[in-house]
Amino acid sequence: MTPAQALPQCTDAQDAHDAWLSQCAVSSGQKPWCANGEAAFTSRMWPVCKDFYQRYYGAGPLPLTALEDNDAINEARATGHARCKAGENYCDESLWTFNVPFVAGTQPTQLDWVVEGAFATLPELSSNQRVQFTRQPDLTYPDFAGRIGWMFPELGQVLPQELGNGTEVPQVAHFYDDPLVAAGAHDFHNLYIVYFPVSHRTAVFWLIQHEY
Repeated sequence: MTPAQALPQCTDAQDAHDAWLSQCAVSSGQKPWCANGEAAFTSRMWPVCKDFYQRYYGAGPLPLTALEDNDAINEARATGHARCKAGENYCDESLWTFNVPFVAGTQPTQLDWVVEGAFATLPELSSNQRVQFTRQPDLTYPDFAGRIGWMFPELGQVLPQELGNGTEVPQVAHFYDDPLVAAGAHDFHNLYIVYFPVSHRTAVFWLIQHEY
């Protein structure tokens, strides 16, 4: 039996009830997801648990959930965007930020899982017929900030402040492609997936430099 076939049998109604007993029956009211009783837990919390188990059992990608807009990040991005569009329209960019699910006390979430979750969440990455990303060696955060610093120095500064806890060491996956877009001209696509492993958040930054 494959993990995908086994998952429904391992997360049925009895498992939901057992989870309620282990998490809430003794400490009811102490945890937010226990406050409204077993029916509320089963309808609201248990689907979240199953989404997480889906990845940890190897039955599907880690589910990422979009973060709310962040004014400081949006301002830093807008400043860089204005530089990109000045003069010769040097570049374009896309930016997404997500929560990364985790379970306290289990093995740490791996950067590869976050990468897989990002590609599964964003069809712009997984279903793009024009750009075929190839993974490059992982980067340190200073390397990443240096690579985007020519147009987005503010973004490199603000991401750890807004997504991290100020002391954790971010992990950065790097992808690249340079498709031909016109005779003698390429677009240079750099995709960065920045994971904050303590705060369990990630930023996906796609920077496109144009050649003329």
